[in-house]
Amino acid sequence: MKHLGWLIVLAMSAVAASGYFFLSANPAVLSKWSGGDRAIAVRVALVRRDSLPAMIRLSGELSPIQESNIVSRLTGKVAEVRFKGGDAVSAGTIVATINAGTLVARTTEIDVALDAARKDHKSSEELVIRADKQLAQSREWYRQNLIARRDLEQSETAAETTRAQAELARANLAQQEAMLAQVRTLQSLTRLSAPFSGVVTRRWLEPGAGVGESDPVLTIANLSKLKIIAEYSGLHSEDIHAGMKVEISSAESPGKKFGGRIARVKPKSDGDKQIRRIDIEVENFQENLRPGTAAQALIALEKHEEVLLVPRTAVVSLNGKTYVYKSVDGRAVRQDVLLGVEHGEDVAIEHGIKDGESIIVDNQDSLKPNSPIRILTAPASARSERR
Repeated sequence: MKHLGWLIVLAMSAVAASGYFFLSANPAVLSKWSGGDRAIAVRVALVRRDSLPAMIRLSGELSPIQESNIVSRLTGKVAEVRFKGGDAVSAGTIVATINAGTLVARTTEIDVALDAARKDHKSSEELVIRADKQLAQSREWYRQNLIARRDLEQSETAAETTRAQAELARANLAQQEAMLAQVRTLQSLTRLSAPFSGVVTRRWLEPGAGVGESDPVLTIANLSKLKIIAEYSGLHSEDIHAGMKVEISSAESPGKKFGGRIARVKPKSDGDKQIRRIDIEVENFQENLRPGTAAQALIALEKHEEVLLVPRTAVVSLNGKTYVYKSVDGRAVRQDVLLGVEHGEDVAIEHGIKDGESIIVDNQDSLKPNSPIRILTAPASARSERR
């Protein structure tokens, strides 16, 4: 019996040791059994106030400054389209041709009439030469009293008639030549050319398609310079003026910044609200930016303002919302915020926090609202890199 007792003691010790090692390896289970949540280790930073250059952020869609539809000037069918969307073309390049059937038939008709007019004109000129010779001979014979006055007058009448017929033939030839020149001009309209160098942004019609006068065949745009048209009615709107430099960014080109300038500022009214329409020109020589994409424009004003700053790592974006986690009484409190502009490693917060509050800057993926937290370091103020 004594031996059996020792075996029971040893078995219970083994179970206790196994349980200890299991709970050590699985603290969440221990926390659950004990009725509490495990504190999550985080680092924090203090919200700080600073005076920085006032910045205005605008949003808009990029579009070409120079864009043109290449349209047909004739009614007919598309014979050829030489370029597709995305192709680069040079100014003056033939990009498409139009087959105008009535124009071809008209050209053939005028060619036949012109050939006949030339032959008629040549024949009439020869008749004028012969009539003039006959008239000269009749005058000499009349001078020698070899013919009567009536015969001379008949020669003069015949010469005048021949010259009149020659004038009509000459006029008819000139008319046919003018008509042919007009048709040749219309024929030149069957060849559509690029008005400037750029990129084909849209192909409207395919070969064989019917086309009417003024119908577009291709659209071409110069992508080396784009524009953003935005409206603004917020703080410092009166400080925006033409000629100011603008920094452009786009989600299509992450991490890249592009230069721009304000081309025009036009005030307009919307009831009692004063709005400014701002036209921004964007340099795009490398053509990294594409028309139709969203872009942000950052304008630095010639004045300073006080802002609240937090590290960029403190900001969390999810499902279209932006928030931070505050450290309040050992808990993580989620707070929706309105972002301002970035300043180096920091970002300005326009609404949702106060100066001196403690903000969690890491491990947010492990947090839920009101999660218990354990701060690893003492709160430190957000550092700002001034631009």
